[in-house]
Amino acid sequence: MASSPSPLHDFVTRMQNEPDLQQQYAADPTGTMTAAGLSSEDQNVVQSGDLNQLNAAVQQQGGSPVHDMDWLIIPSDAGPDSTGA
Repeated sequence: MASSPSPLHDFVTRMQNEPDLQQQYAADPTGTMTAAGLSSEDQNVVQSGDLNQLNAAVQQQGGSPVHDMDWLIIPSDAGPDSTGA
């Protein structure tokens, strides 16, 4: 299998197709993205949940567009408005 020019696109493709990776991400988003070789900037793009931002980053790295983010699981404690209640 040929490697994508974009580590971010590789990660997104794997997340769309690998339930085990989805479970790892749900349990530890930062650790999973770091293990996949994503830069902190790419990690922020993924966690933004913004498909336009994700596509811009992927295409800037030479990857092909992403069509959805259904695979993205945003941790319930993420974000500044989280109260933990």
